[in-house]
Amino acid sequence: LLGQPVSKLLGGNFRDEIRLYSHCPNTGDFLDKAAWQDRAAAMKADPHGFTAFKVDIHSVLQIPMQQWHPSIGPDEARKIHKAYTLAREALGDEIDIIVHCHNELDVPGAIRVAAAVEHIQPLFYEDPLQPDFSEAWTALRRSTRLPIMTGENIELAENALPFLQHQAVDQLQPDIINSGGITGVKRMADLAALYRIPISMHNVSGLILNMASQQLSAAIFNCPLMECSGRADQYQWMNPNPIVIKNGMMQISTAPGLGVDLDHEYLKAHMAEGEPWWG
Repeated sequence: LLGQPVSKLLGGNFRDEIRLYSHCPNTGDFLDKAAWQDRAAAMKADPHGFTAFKVDIHSVLQIPMQQWHPSIGPDEARKIHKAYTLAREALGDEIDIIVHCHNELDVPGAIRVAAAVEHIQPLFYEDPLQPDFSEAWTALRRSTRLPIMTGENIELAENALPFLQHQAVDQLQPDIINSGGITGVKRMADLAALYRIPISMHNVSGLILNMASQQLSAAIFNCPLMECSGRADQYQWMNPNPIVIKNGMMQISTAPGLGVDLDHEYLKAHMAEGEPWWG
């Protein structure tokens, strides 16, 4: 309607590009040195030039995601230590590593994992405990020097407040879908800024969330990082406006709105069998 990008409607850009982190391929043996060399070569060869990746402990332990596994024993901790050591050796110091846990661990398990990976100096320790705030988060904070990140399942800014008040995290990671939409995440970011805490954009969905996340990240002062699954270029067929990623940085679109202009003919041609047109 106004012909302006969302970032400008939110007050203007603090940046013209945003650093991305992507996902480590979760196939193969995570305890094998040769497998890590091959995996790292593929990650470094990605044309987007990502400079940070998250590595799931589930892939290391070969546990299906969302299969509840709160306790980590000594043998599992040794496997985690070995896998992340191999990751650091294969990727080198120029690639940042995020240790990802899916909000499943209990406090002893979270402390044990933190101790197992501290030597690789991860960029963040993501979602080690259950999503809601409790004293468990402060207990973990006292027990490790790792920078802790969480927030994709925090639904409102007021639910993020105790994490900030108790200095339980080093970075919040809201998701536009889960955390109140664009305005809800903006409120959370402004609240975090009062406590000198940065945020990053959690983003594992498709074209619309990619574009909404980059527009919002541009308009937030304390947002140095955004997640990207690495499939951004696959959405180009749906959207004539190009998504530009170079050297691990996504350029912020200056097109109106979210920068999305859906190709309806392409979408119609790729609908599920029997699906009615919804556009």
